[in-house]
Amino acid sequence: MSQNRAEYIDHLRGFAMLVMIANHVSAYFLHLPFAKFLWNIGEVSVPVFIYCSVASYLISSKRHFSWSNYIPKRLKRLLIPYWIFLGVEAIRIYLQEGKIVELNWAIKNILLIGGMDLNWLVLLFIYLLFVIPLVVLLNQDHIKGFWSLMIICVLISTMGLFVDLHHLSRLVMIFGWTIIVGVSILLEQNNLSIKNKTFGVFGLFLTYIMSHFYLFNTGQKLFQYDHKYPPDIYHITWGALGMILLVSLFKKYQEKLIGKQILKFFSIYSYPIYFIHNLLLKGFFTWWWVR
Repeated sequence: MSQNRAEYIDHLRGFAMLVMIANHVSAYFLHLPFAKFLWNIGEVSVPVFIYCSVASYLISSKRHFSWSNYIPKRLKRLLIPYWIFLGVEAIRIYLQEGKIVELNWAIKNILLIGGMDLNWLVLLFIYLLFVIPLVVLLNQDHIKGFWSLMIICVLISTMGLFVDLHHLSRLVMIFGWTIIVGVSILLEQNNLSIKNKTFGVFGLFLTYIMSHFYLFNTGQKLFQYDHKYPPDIYHITWGALGMILLVSLFKKYQEKLIGKQILKFFSIYSYPIYFIHNLLLKGFFTWWWVR
């Protein structure tokens, strides 16, 4: 059972990686209606990645678990490939654009306090190293604390509809993504009845519709990207609903899934692929525009 479950998570993660690549490619062709559509719906990839991290943690925590091993091991996996990417990116900028990166650029990127847009995801998963175990613990042993945290996160994410929090994105983004962590835990909770899960999905859908209606009537943009940094409740409910749909489909049709080896490859190497495909896209389109 555990092996099948791990394979199903692998396939889902691999699919999310492919969706993310398609999303990033489509961003260069937003003058095309289909590319713009793909760019918008592709925002579901990060919630799926978070779900896979939560599901994997729930499996691993049932075995022998040690904080002293967990944190250093995960930090190395997150930071070393990222720092290697930074070095390669600095070389690309020098060779392709004729620029030497400034010290300020290097410091911001190395410390994840600014710099390139894509490093926000590295920072998010460092946050999640601590958030996922905390939220799992609250759900298991302090259910009132769990729901209190969810309410706080919903309120702060809802505030993003009314207040521009973009300048605080790296600080406050974790509140929105913690909702995705909570939803992921509840999805994996076997003792939760179908009725309660259905009620939860309805609540997410209703919140999404209400936030969409508010944004439309106040003349604000409706593209998911415009509500991602930091994620407000409009973006989070969209991502949660898309995540739930994909998780349900992958669970139901796991045995009939095609291309499992491809999905597994993109899952196993999803993190380096994240950097490699960004590097290739930047390199190719910089060359294309110059040409």
